[in-house]
Amino acid sequence: QGIIGSGTGKTAIIGLTDDFNLINVRGAGIGTFIINYLTLQGGDKGVHITSDGYDVWFQPNAINFKFVVFRNQATYGIEVAQLYGMDNCMFQQVHFFNIPVGFKQTPDPNYGGFETNHMTYIDKTVFYKCQAINCGTGFSLRTARGDNLNAWVNCNFDGNTNSSIDFVNHNAPLVVNCDFKHSTGNSVINSNYTIGIYSCDFSNNSTSSIINGDLATIEGC
Repeated sequence: QGIIGSGTGKTAIIGLTDDFNLINVRGAGIGTFIINYLTLQGGDKGVHITSDGYDVWFQPNAINFKFVVFRNQATYGIEVAQLYGMDNCMFQQVHFFNIPVGFKQTPDPNYGGFETNHMTYIDKTVFYKCQAINCGTGFSLRTARGDNLNAWVNCNFDGNTNSSIDFVNHNAPLVVNCDFKHSTGNSVINSNYTIGIYSCDFSNNSTSSIINGDLATIEGC
């Protein structure tokens, strides 16, 4: 299932007001979907992904987003909210412009450990040639059950006013060959666990710190 447009400059879904989501994804069990070649402008959230109900678990697997522009949403471009987890997904050429948070992970606020229907992990997901420009936070992955082995490769972050990437309980994320420019606020990258940063360019940022975290492996930056 999914939506395939004719191109970001040819197919657009536009929210004339900001009180509804442009695309809602609801599921149960293991499922997949694609959203490719279109622009989503306005609305409250561009894409909202969650379970069918409180007693239902949903694990999107092998999601494929390709050449999608998110612009001027009121809250989030993409929100992954209170589902079991998201695994082995690919976001290629996904671009966020002028949004408070480009990509938002929202776990169950009452999560206390172990396996639950709504622990909302994100594992083994790659963001390739994505952008967050003039956003508050580019990627907000503040989770209770730890995320594992996600990667940002050849991505561009420019003019964000909070953190371009904000990790909490994120295990071994990789940031490779990415550009971070013209950031303001507290930090460019916030990460409370170990992060690997390779061949990245941090320039013309006016943040309090470039990296705010416990431990980082940095090479060729």
